[in-house]
Parts: sequence; C-alpha cells; structure tokens
Amino acid sequence: MDVAMTFDAARGIGIRRRLRCMHAGAQGRQFIGMALFKYGVFSATRSPRFYLGFLLVAVLIGIPVIAYGIQRKFETGWDVGYVFFLANQYNYWGSLLVALGWVSAVMLIGGRLTMVHDGCRGKRPRFH
Repeated sequence: MDVAMTFDAARGIGIRRRLRCMHAGAQGRQFIGMALFKYGVFSATRSPRFYLGFLLVAVLIGIPVIAYGIQRKFETGWDVGYVFFLANQYNYWGSLLVALGWVSAVMLIGGRLTMVHDGCRGKRPRFH
C-alpha cells in the first residue's frame, strides 16, 4: 500500500469526523434557538431587566472568555493542534454568550421603538 494513499485516507476520515461534529454543534445551537423562541425571548415580551441580564452576561463573561482564548493561542505560538482542537472551544462558548447579548440589545431597542411607535405607554412591547 502506498504511503500517500494511506495519508489521504486518514485525512479523509478526519475531515468526515470534523464535519459530523460541526453538524452536531449546529443542531445544538438550533435547539437553543428554538427554546429561546418558545419562551418569547425573540419577541421582546420579556422585561427589560431580563434582557439587561443577558447583556451583562455577554459583556462580563462572553467577551473575556473569547479574549482569554485569543491570549492562549498567542501563548502557545498558534500550535496547530491546540488552536484547532482546544482553543476554538473558548471562542465557541464565548460567542454563544455574546450572540445572546446582541439579541438582548436588539430586543431592548426594538421593544422601545415599538412602544413609542404604537403609543402604548406602560404596555408590553411587541413586534408586528
């Protein structure tokens, strides 16, 4: 058996395994999004305090986690094995929190704009 063929076969298995993991991660994020939709997070019906809490989590936890991951990449000299397999975890989990922060910011701004536009003072904001 040729060494080049063996290497190509092993590389193909690694690529397929990585694609399966990426697909599972996308499904997990989709389920999180469906749960948030079910609980009314995307309709701006929650209290401003709820959305401010998500914003605080994004700023106080999400961004520092991503920054720590970047710092670790520089400390390891961008070692390929570490960067592709371990360091990406910091960005993955931190970006989920930051995304929730952005959703919260949009819901806070959108809810306020809807309330002003409808002239419904004191009522819960809603999208049309």
